[in-house]
Amino acid sequence: MATFRKRGPYQWQAQVREKGQPLQTGTFETHAEAKQCARLIEVEMDKGVFVSRAEAESTPLKELRASIKDLRFYDLRHEATTQLFEKGLNIMEVATITGHKSLGMLRRYTHLKAEDLARKLG
Repeated sequence: MATFRKRGPYQWQAQVREKGQPLQTGTFETHAEAKQCARLIEVEMDKGVFVSRAEAESTPLKELRASIKDLRFYDLRHEATTQLFEKGLNIMEVATITGHKSLGMLRRYTHLKAEDLARKLG
């Protein structure tokens, strides 16, 4: 169940409490944004697919990086680029976002799945 509280002229706090789940809170600029986020969390909890992001959001990048051996900017860029393709962006849109000058270099980031292509083709 979500509750909302006005915290200032441009701040709304949303709290989502569900039995067996950790308390989830967030602060938003508008009441509508707070309601939308709370609803998404409630739906995930109802479906049993909710994963708390509290630990990830509270862990400083420096601490996280120290715990991962051989983490490079390239690894993060590769993951982000792959996710852009998975969201359905076309190659020119991804190239604009990532700054790749060559489509050949960008192609190595694509990991196309046959089932995704089949779904696009109908």
